[in-house]
Amino acid sequence: MGPPLKDKMIAGILGILLGGLGVHRFYLGYIGIAQIFVSIFTFGIGAWWGVIEGIMILVTDTWTDAEGRPLKGNEPKAPYGYQPPGGYPPQPPQQGQYPPPQ
Repeated sequence: MGPPLKDKMIAGILGILLGGLGVHRFYLGYIGIAQIFVSIFTFGIGAWWGVIEGIMILVTDTWTDAEGRPLKGNEPKAPYGYQPPGGYPPQPPQQGQYPPPQ
């Protein structure tokens, strides 16, 4: 796999605005399904399919590009309240703050 190269926000917006033409699928690297979108668009239902997929890309975190990499914005997040073992390293004081108590 590797680091994410495609952005979730861009894929979602492309799906909503130009999804009937399969532009979001071309962006993610799914060339075959994108060509199917283009042919279905000529029959009129492809536009709605693209809008629905664009919204799904924006609200779910399971989408990947054609090589299986997660989209930017879909990176795993630490659960709320998570503390790494040993705690976080101490941060130096910011400019204008008092030094931490010893």
